Amino acid sequence: MVGTGRSKPTFNRLSDLALRASERIGRNMKAFVYILKSEIGSLYIGSTNDLKRRLKQHETGHTQTTRNWKIYELIFKQEYPNLLDARRMEKKMKNWKRKDYIEKIVRDGYIKTRL
Repeated sequence: MVGTGRSKPTFNRLSDLALRASERIGRNMKAFVYILKSEIGSLYIGSTNDLKRRLKQHETGHTQTTRNWKIYELIFKQEYPNLLDARRMEKKMKNWKRKDYIEKIVRDGYIKTRL
């Protein structure tokens, strides 16, 4: 971009790129944070703007983490006004170190923490 005085934005991590992309495409769409539980008790936290499609992807082996799960159950979902907020909450939940926080959310039926 010679002569424009603009430079390309730089991002520290790939997740920043994903977050920026979700800002553009998910600003006005309803979205969900969801939790799956495997038959042996493993948990998977995800977010999507199309829960039905995303669950089908889990069933067909599209997601590496859940590919080998033979049976799983959707144990939690919470709606957000847009995909950006859902992605932020998903990231926050994945950074929690204690499984009991996640289990409490499932028991209570909603996420109390703020973004």
